Amino acid sequence: MALKHATIFIISTVLLTATGVLSPQFIHAQEGLLPTTNTELFSIRLSSNSPKPNTAVTAQILTYRFDEDRAYILWQIDDKLVAQGPGVTTITLQSPDMGKTKKITAHVTTLEGDQSSQSFNLTVHDVDFLWDALTYVPPGYRGKALPTPQSNARISAIPHLFKDGKKLSPETLIYEWSFDARKDARASGVNKDSFIVQLPDSDNHTIAVKLSDRANEITFEKSIILTAKNASPEIIFYEDNPLEGPIYAKALLNSLKLAQGAINLRAEPFYFSKENISALTYEWEMNNESVLAEEKPNVLNLRAPENATGETIINLTIRNLSRLLQSVNATLRIMFGQ
Repeated sequence: MALKHATIFIISTVLLTATGVLSPQFIHAQEGLLPTTNTELFSIRLSSNSPKPNTAVTAQILTYRFDEDRAYILWQIDDKLVAQGPGVTTITLQSPDMGKTKKITAHVTTLEGDQSSQSFNLTVHDVDFLWDALTYVPPGYRGKALPTPQSNARISAIPHLFKDGKKLSPETLIYEWSFDARKDARASGVNKDSFIVQLPDSDNHTIAVKLSDRANEITFEKSIILTAKNASPEIIFYEDNPLEGPIYAKALLNSLKLAQGAINLRAEPFYFSKENISALTYEWEMNNESVLAEEKPNVLNLRAPENATGETIINLTIRNLSRLLQSVNATLRIMFGQ
């Protein structure tokens, strides 16, 4: 059986905290002005809201209060002067290592003599996601269970958040989960690091988690896009040996030759919702006539007629009566005799 692969995409957002800062180096020596505190004259925007460690990031001054091209601007990183001059509205810096912090400060003296400062700490945080589909696969199956329409999926967050150079314990963080931008209050809270959602259809759906410490001083948000469009429920037939059990190493695809004797035909319902697996209905047909499984609903006992040659068409429909999109049909051609 060919394995299918679910597709996921990652989107992340870093939230930065801005604070007003005054510095002796902010005083422009030629102007001889004393600084005035006005942190609302401008803001600073990063070229990337989710920088990776040790990558180039551009910081830019944004304002509508003054002519930034004629203002004298001084930039500091970790209190070290890195750029200054009239109209120096942007700088490029390297993001820190994971968990490390860089302090970026901009001091502005406008043409009219007004002075302002903005500063923020840039810390590279991250969250790793693990996801698993809560759909059925047979015991010992080496592939990954895949999400299908109307099935549930579980997303687990492994956070890497830092404060003062120390990694925050995941158990102390507050997790706020949302599905397609709708917050799920019951799934959110302290140490709620996993989230179970039902994928209603085959569209792309965004699951996001916002993490924060209890003081709400450190926040980080990241999302994952999960889709069920790459898989659907399916039926795979196997031989069910009375002594050895199901022979999962060899799937019965399309047709089967049965010279003499009997076979127990086992049907496995791949990628149906696991929580409803015992309530599935099995509708067997042999040459368009309904037949009943004797002991197990997914095992049909077949015996080849003696001294005869021919073929039989086995058809099976499996339905999940509580999930209308989870229904599938499969056919197997059995040739018997010499």
